[in-house]
Amino acid sequence: MSAKSVLHLWIAQGNPVAQWPNTNSVKEGMKHIPFVVKVDMFLNASAMYADLVLPVTALFETPNVTHSVRSAVISISEAGVTPPGECKTDLEITREVAKRFGLEQYFNEDPSVYIGRVLEPAGITYEELAEKKGINAWDLNPDYIAYKDGEFLTPTKKAHLWVQAWVDEGYPAIACHQRPEEHPLNADSELAKKYPLASVQRKTRSQVHTTFKNLETMLCMDGHKPNIYINTEDAADRGIVEGDEVTAYNDRGEHTGLARVTDHLKKGVVVLENGWEDTTASSSSNVTSNKWPTLGTIHCCNSTLVEVKKGA
Repeated sequence: MSAKSVLHLWIAQGNPVAQWPNTNSVKEGMKHIPFVVKVDMFLNASAMYADLVLPVTALFETPNVTHSVRSAVISISEAGVTPPGECKTDLEITREVAKRFGLEQYFNEDPSVYIGRVLEPAGITYEELAEKKGINAWDLNPDYIAYKDGEFLTPTKKAHLWVQAWVDEGYPAIACHQRPEEHPLNADSELAKKYPLASVQRKTRSQVHTTFKNLETMLCMDGHKPNIYINTEDAADRGIVEGDEVTAYNDRGEHTGLARVTDHLKKGVVVLENGWEDTTASSSSNVTSNKWPTLGTIHCCNSTLVEVKKGA
């Protein structure tokens, strides 16, 4: 990057300051970005680090198409509520920015045109989906067979039981159990001696990641503070009883909540709640690492060593 280059960050449809692992590292990185734009409907943790916050429309204020890996149903999301104030859709915001760069011709179509383009590979038209409201993707190809004729999604089209990429990363070539770097049974690990508890994270019924976590109607269901679940023996060893304010911590940061002491949790394990952020409470991502292992292909949010102490 040249001395004249200026780094900007545009954040839409996400809350990295609260949800990305090793949150304190993310916050430190945000301080070094000269100009940050956050497109959101709430002043969440990421918006607090933004130089400019653009109000965006909510789900039922925006025409769109919805589909998820958790569901085979493709559905139309029609705007049924008038957005408040000067809120704009993501498309309208992008169009306004594109105008400044002389690229508005790529973003000046009606939303139905872009929805139609997304649907086209599946053989569905916008008009068809608008009429039916929802279409089961399995009905589009009922004869689908995964890996038909033994053809796999690999360079050789064959199943790979011996994987070179694993060898390149120092792992055995054949699938077998690999203990995480942060694990309480790593007896020779100074980290495990310092932070002897393995923390895992759970979702709660009142939010999806950080979504809905700032709504009073949702907070009143499960409380205004995170719960930290700890085994009865582990709690007694630390002078902790049910309902105490406690803090899970390591070298990366701290996450504070209320102790939930239980025999239903294995000794040596604590459970943190994912989805809290600095606008309501401390994030459980404060203590997670940002490792991205070859075998797991996703960050190690459930391979985190911590200690738990009484008090904030």
